Amino acid sequence: MADKPVTREEKYLAYLTGDYTGEIPKPITRKEKYLYELCLKGIGGEISPEEIKNAVNEYLEKNPVKPGATTEQAQQIEQNKADVASLKEEIGSLKKEDPINVKMYGAIGDGITDDTKAIKNAVLSNETVYFPNGEYIVNDTIILKSKHSITGESKNNTLIKYVGDNTDTLKAVLSSEDGAYDTEIKNISIDGGNKCTGIYLQATSEEVLKRYDTHGVLEECEILNSTYGLRIGGHCRGAYIKHIYVKNCSRHGIYVQGTDNFLIECVGIQIQWSGVYLQSANNMVRNCRMGLCNKANNGNAGYLVESINNSLIGCTAQQNYRNALIINNTSRCLIESFQSDWNNAEKVQGYDTAHIKILNTTLCKLSGIIIDGELDDAHSMYGLYLEGSTRNNVFDFVIAHNEEYEFLECNAQKDGLGTLAKNNKIFINGERWI
Repeated sequence: MADKPVTREEKYLAYLTGDYTGEIPKPITRKEKYLYELCLKGIGGEISPEEIKNAVNEYLEKNPVKPGATTEQAQQIEQNKADVASLKEEIGSLKKEDPINVKMYGAIGDGITDDTKAIKNAVLSNETVYFPNGEYIVNDTIILKSKHSITGESKNNTLIKYVGDNTDTLKAVLSSEDGAYDTEIKNISIDGGNKCTGIYLQATSEEVLKRYDTHGVLEECEILNSTYGLRIGGHCRGAYIKHIYVKNCSRHGIYVQGTDNFLIECVGIQIQWSGVYLQSANNMVRNCRMGLCNKANNGNAGYLVESINNSLIGCTAQQNYRNALIINNTSRCLIESFQSDWNNAEKVQGYDTAHIKILNTTLCKLSGIIIDGELDDAHSMYGLYLEGSTRNNVFDFVIAHNEEYEFLECNAQKDGLGTLAKNNKIFINGERWI
């Protein structure tokens, strides 16, 4: 027998001989059941000590007990079990948290070598891929599947740059697979080479829209020299976009075609069309800043909203070439704490340019709108420009540098302070104006 019974059989025998007084475990095998029942009979006084002794001796003759573990060995066995469990947990943690270095697949990152094949192999074979600082050259789109992610060492020093031949402005440097969900791109810069879109979150199926709540997370990224900076596809929803810096795009900086997406603390600069274009409904834009936008097309603005139930909170449009904000052909949008600061930077003549343009729009509320900068009638630069069937909106403005009479222009027929203005509630510096 062992110094201290370890197995069930040893505990039963020790209990019957009076060497063990602990808890009796439940039996598993037929042999263990026989000993277990003897223990119970002994406890209940159903058999005498002499009968117990004879039964034990008979059992031992038929089933000699093999040497068991000593107390120290039993303790070591338990420690080994704990160590194995801990090791399994650590290995599982490594699989989840430690990404695969893209250079393990042959990527160089020297700004010269074509790393397209190496990067594709890395992201195809692993859920999480890490890019050390460097400039990685590609000539084709890198596609991420569901739950796949790429992370750079630092967005200022980790760059993926497109150098291929391309005439399709919608082709992207990085793209999620169509309908992919929970993709992540963090801490990295993307250069479209002035030929293609920087990042595309892709979802073209209505079924995909119904099936998943999120199609991507982008954080701490820079997108440079692209056609569209970031494009969020038509059925993409629930994307979480934070701290994205978009610069030098020939079209829209952030182009949102999907619904229920979040843009937080993003910056756009030197965007030829609109800094942020909300083409679909129920998107939320918070604390973003757009500047030097809409140089090439007067139909755009720092922010262009063309669908219902969108909201802009705490955003700024600064020194854009023409308009700060356009809300067009929509309803039920909320704009709060919006600042338009010295827009119409080129003093364009021949256009009806405005800090805020509201076109064919109803039931929107603009509250806490600060207009700082020139209202210049000579260059058709107005504080608020209303056109078409715009009605039943509420506008609450603070004007920093101009007289109130220069504030408003109404529709293409220039009806002054006529019906169009009166169909909306306009407050300036806390007082009802019209």
